[in-house]
Amino acid sequence: MRRVALACLLWMACAAHGAEDAAKLDARVHALAEQLRCLVCQNQTLADSNADLAVDLRAQIREQLRSGASETAVKDFLVQRYGDFVLYDPPVRPLTWLLWFGPALLVLGTAVVVVRARRRHRAVFRPRTDRPESFDSGPPPGRSRWVVAASLALLPGGAMLLYLHLGNPGMVRAAWASAPATLPTGDGHTVDMQQIDAMVSRLALRLRQEPGDANGWYMLARSYTALERFDDAAAAYAKAVVLVPDAAALRADYADALASAAGGQLEGAPMEQVRAALALDGDEPKALALAGTDAAERGALPEAIGYWERLYRLLPADSETARRVRGNLEAARGAVR
Repeated sequence: MRRVALACLLWMACAAHGAEDAAKLDARVHALAEQLRCLVCQNQTLADSNADLAVDLRAQIREQLRSGASETAVKDFLVQRYGDFVLYDPPVRPLTWLLWFGPALLVLGTAVVVVRARRRHRAVFRPRTDRPESFDSGPPPGRSRWVVAASLALLPGGAMLLYLHLGNPGMVRAAWASAPATLPTGDGHTVDMQQIDAMVSRLALRLRQEPGDANGWYMLARSYTALERFDDAAAAYAKAVVLVPDAAALRADYADALASAAGGQLEGAPMEQVRAALALDGDEPKALALAGTDAAERGALPEAIGYWERLYRLLPADSETARRVRGNLEAARGAVR
């Protein structure tokens, strides 16, 4: 009887010790997962995500820690396999500048775009000599068309896709119109435009090695657009569209880049992408803005009115963009009477 009791006590002690070890292992796994990024999630840590990839990675971490590997060794293994982007707080170096400096530049750049658009009173289309003078003056070809289309299409929406991809959106060169020539990194270093150009070039090089990364191509295209390298932006968008053909917003951005590369001309390839975007989503804002611009330039005011009415319903009623669209609708309706 004593032997049985002693055996039970020993078994209970071993079980308690095993439970304690399991709890310690769980804590180590969780602590390490908090330092890592879920690669397929919306800016979540590996510890917070229930995605299949996150579950698999946590299982790998647990197995390696159980086998005696240190936290540092496990982290180094994951960085070697997935790159610095797997770290939730990656080191500050050229390849990760998009993660560190994207948010401030995005907000500042978007503000610059919107303010410039408002100051210049851009319209959704250019006036024709045979139209009443009540139409707002519209944008000249080229870069200004992109400003109008971007502001009408709610620019932060595109940037949000980049945020979901890497945790932060990409660079926006327009920010530098009112920003210093360099940005502090927080550790005594600064980042200038040459370094940003170099960072974008490194991203392009990485995509040559990993051409199946659709979000990477989108990020590169947005970066080229911010740098006003519209031909390169269009080429990058083309790669992304091949990989993700059913994304309406992506096709609208592609159309915008094609038009900018063509000096502001929407006819041809840009409108093909606009039509494709609207076929996928009839309420895609940038596609509606570009389609309305094209129709107005062709003199098809009833068609333009249709696009602008659909766009107007999507906008906050008290917004400046809605006010401009409403003004153009009133002028267009007056012109067709």
